[in-house]
Amino acid sequence: MPDLNIIEIVPGKDPHINDKLLNSNICTQYFPLPNIEESVSAAKFITVIDLAKGNWQTLLSKQRYAAFVTSFGTYVPLRMPFGLVNAPYFFSKLMLRVLENSEDFAVPHLFQSIQIVGRII
Repeated sequence: MPDLNIIEIVPGKDPHINDKLLNSNICTQYFPLPNIEESVSAAKFITVIDLAKGNWQTLLSKQRYAAFVTSFGTYVPLRMPFGLVNAPYFFSKLMLRVLENSEDFAVPHLFQSIQIVGRII
């Protein structure tokens, strides 16, 4: 049985889970952001790919700290939910692995997007 958290569902147009209690018990990890101005200074073309649902590509570990209970049952997310304090850190690490062989294209990632920089035609 996973460790269960007391989770409050925040009502509204797009109901979501309030992760404040869980986040307060997590040791926050930071990932250095690329210097975008430096990366695009010599660019002739810049293409931006929006990865708005990027967290859903990040698998959670086998520790089920994000599990929560509702009146409909117990749910254990298999992918990184939005709102967890370390979600940007793990997503950035994933993107670094995905893009590690693309230095020639100077493809920095910033939050939920990738910038593809073209220096020549």
